[in-house]
Amino acid sequence: MDKMTSGIIYVIKRYGHLREEVAKFMHYYTDTPIEYYTDAIIDNLMERTIVEAIRDNEQPATIANDYFYWRREPWRYSDFDAICAALTNIQVKRENFDTGEYEYINGFWPQEDFENEVFR
Repeated sequence: MDKMTSGIIYVIKRYGHLREEVAKFMHYYTDTPIEYYTDAIIDNLMERTIVEAIRDNEQPATIANDYFYWRREPWRYSDFDAICAALTNIQVKRENFDTGEYEYINGFWPQEDFENEVFR
């Protein structure tokens, strides 16, 4: 998973389903004005993000299932909100039973390292 994809997922996990926060992250990540990130551009970014998350995840069917769960009755979430809900549930860590330590999985790494690199 690339840094932009994991960054968008971290933003969604931290701030929820907010287009403004995705735009703010992309501004910091790409040094592009926030105004550039229209709803259509953010929707395209979110589609790219979920596709990459599914591709790189150890359990890709769970992401797709979560997306469709939020899109159908009775929820009827928008595409953006359904993608956010599905990405929020992606597992970031799991316990290594040999060491008892938690390890990052699915292409993630410590948020502090990410925030220091992207939000300097």
